[in-house]
Amino acid sequence: MANKKMSQEEEERWSAMCPPGDKDAETKVWLKERLEKLGDRELQYFHRYLRTADKSKDGFKPMKRIRLQGADRLDTVELMVQTYPKKIRVVTEKILEKITTNKENDVHNWLLDALDKMDDKTLKYFHWFLQTADESKDGFKPIQQKELQDADRLDTADLMVQTYTTNIKEVTKTIQKKIKSSKGKALPEAEKQMKPSSPAAAEEEELSKMLDQFVKKAPKETLTQLSEALVADGVLKSSEKENILQKNHTRANKASCLADTVMAKGTGACKKMIHHLQTVDAPLSSELGLLSAPFAQQDRCSPEPNSEPSSEPKTGGLKSLFGFSPSKGSSANPKAEESRDESWHQICPEGDSDADIKEWLKESLEDLDSREMKYFHWFLQTADKIKDGFKPIKKSRLEHADRLDTVDLMVQMYTTNTREVADKIFKKIKKNIGHAFKNWLLDILEELDDRELKYFHWFLQAGDKSKDGFKAIKKSRLEGADRLDTVDLMVQTYAAKTKEVTKKIMEKIENNKDKVIPEVDQQSELSSTAAAEEKVLTRMLNDFVEKVPKETFNQLMEALIGSNALKSSEKEEILQNHTRVNMASCFVDIVMEKGANASKEVITRLRTINPQLSTELSTPSSPDNKVKKNPFSGLRIKRLLSEEQEESWHQICPPWDKDSELKHWLKNTLENLRNKDVKYFRWYLRTADESKDGFKPIRRCRLKYADRLDILDLLLQMYPTKTKEVTEKILEKISSNKAHQWILDFFEELGDKELKYCQMLLQSRDKLKGGIRSLKRVPVEDGEKVDAADVMMQMYNSDSREEVEKVLNELKESTEEALSEADQSNPLSSTAAAAAAAGERD
Repeated sequence: MANKKMSQEEEERWSAMCPPGDKDAETKVWLKERLEKLGDRELQYFHRYLRTADKSKDGFKPMKRIRLQGADRLDTVELMVQTYPKKIRVVTEKILEKITTNKENDVHNWLLDALDKMDDKTLKYFHWFLQTADESKDGFKPIQQKELQDADRLDTADLMVQTYTTNIKEVTKTIQKKIKSSKGKALPEAEKQMKPSSPAAAEEEELSKMLDQFVKKAPKETLTQLSEALVADGVLKSSEKENILQKNHTRANKASCLADTVMAKGTGACKKMIHHLQTVDAPLSSELGLLSAPFAQQDRCSPEPNSEPSSEPKTGGLKSLFGFSPSKGSSANPKAEESRDESWHQICPEGDSDADIKEWLKESLEDLDSREMKYFHWFLQTADKIKDGFKPIKKSRLEHADRLDTVDLMVQMYTTNTREVADKIFKKIKKNIGHAFKNWLLDILEELDDRELKYFHWFLQAGDKSKDGFKAIKKSRLEGADRLDTVDLMVQTYAAKTKEVTKKIMEKIENNKDKVIPEVDQQSELSSTAAAEEKVLTRMLNDFVEKVPKETFNQLMEALIGSNALKSSEKEEILQNHTRVNMASCFVDIVMEKGANASKEVITRLRTINPQLSTELSTPSSPDNKVKKNPFSGLRIKRLLSEEQEESWHQICPPWDKDSELKHWLKNTLENLRNKDVKYFRWYLRTADESKDGFKPIRRCRLKYADRLDILDLLLQMYPTKTKEVTEKILEKISSNKAHQWILDFFEELGDKELKYCQMLLQSRDKLKGGIRSLKRVPVEDGEKVDAADVMMQMYNSDSREEVEKVLNELKESTEEALSEADQSNPLSSTAAAAAAAGERD
């Protein structure tokens, strides 16, 4: 393999791994060059020999599978330097020798090619037929189940070469025939054996899959925050955190080292890591199929009243333990699931000669999350036949396509080249995973409505480098650009300045949100009545694809054939599609090519066939009457600073500030908090107990109107030597008290005086009303200050919520009575007033 020029990101990673003056630079460069000469399959072999090494035979210890999962060449260099510091060359040469021996084995390569063409399910069947072989009938002996457990394609190839030596091809072809003849038939024994042997094994399998995806996708920032949260929680030691974040220089290595360290500590540690991940990076948590912590807790703690027990079997394993959401494509709605099954049987009927490729593509697309699926569609519709080697699919055909629709479209469009096209797109998507600018920018653009996106485009094309600090993008390039197109254009145009440009434009949009900018609105106005009419028709037909039922659609086609508006050959072309969405989008595509008159006839005929749908299409879908589909709803746009705040920020953190790294970390941390979490943050600051928390409280009057920047400034003033430590303690409190935050909401509204009364009332044991007395409380040492919210939270559990609510109401009443009495007879101090009120009630 020819040495490829490194990307900017790879250059940065390499500089961190091998800085100028590095005493091991020569060895690292040598290893890097050796790995760059390996092809992708040879790198797979290299990884396999690393993880299957036998120290007694090979002379070096193996690496864990999870450390090598997703590792590229640079990741591998770093892992080897860490694992074999004194014998890198020896280990590398031994493995390269093994690879050379394998390259010369034609049968081994043939077998690996055959296994590479199998999807995961087919490989499981292949394993099953290997381990259940009957030598007297099949002509080859079985391989034991324990040897095939967790075997990947390389492991399987090696096992077969060791076991069958001379008749490998015959064995492989025999099993392939068995798999083909079993297509569409149920093999209960095989299915049963493929399932995990126990709930514990199922948990382990789910956790392993989730952590594999975590290693592939977790951004650096998330890894840092997650490691810090796990140290605060006592899961990681500070030394382990340093090892993860400082000894590893690449994102993938940091992620795999973190996953490996936590897994070694057991299920409890993994559970805590998942809990923290939900707080630190909700979008990634969602991509990995994890429910957010508050909802998971709510589901466990607050069942619906009078709910009927479900007849469905409960989901076991990690799904229940860690709150996994249903897998992609699964549905709680039996009718929807039935409809999907029906569509799939039409796309891939029994005996279909293309069943293998369709199954493979379906499973591959189901592995994509919603963001990756958007990218997949975008790469399909923007393909360049000359550069990419395949023609694009029209945007209108992909607009409403789900995963099954996409399978159907691709097999129609690319026939025998479907897998090749899909693989090319998966490689493009892989390049985008973890791209800091692209993902960040797409999140922001997803939050804009269509009008705001038009303003965004206008400010891009009206950019003045001398005034705005960025050059304009030509109007022709932005014409018709959707959010993904805009992301791509901006990253191409502004590269490292993408974030800076985006923030400037968002500020302009914010400053002009209540104004009308004639140039933008004029640009948006349609040039003629005909153009306006065409836009309405396009919008109606687009909604038609999303909403039309099959029955209505079939009647409409017959009516149009009867009036010669649609040809029978065109109807056949439409019916070659197997899903409702694909039929409808193909139909609309054909009609729109015929011009405005054909589109009008469709709308006219629809009024007779389905008046209700016709009425729905006449009303434009808008944010007011249609819920906006947003797969990134868990994301929050980083708050942009006003001019005044920017000025304050420059005063807090001037360019020469020696603590700038800490201050930037604190600013980013506070910006990432939801408004509600900022409220909780203020609460924990003002109710801190120095003897317990290790830091003194900040008075309520200082915090009452403090925004994020004010809080940052206060933290630096109050805790100059332990700002980060205090911040992390409070973040941990916010994270660990999710289920109790309704209690915090109650106390947060109280003034200092009211809060003091509540503390007094809770401390006056057995002097309160029945409900309060009946709750078991943690004893309080004489003279010790009571944290009212903390006491109530300790009382709280899922069974006592109703009782705690009752106590909160009684506290409110008792406090109001005590305050009222204190107002009427002023001579008493606040403490005496509370005690007197409690005494009288006794």
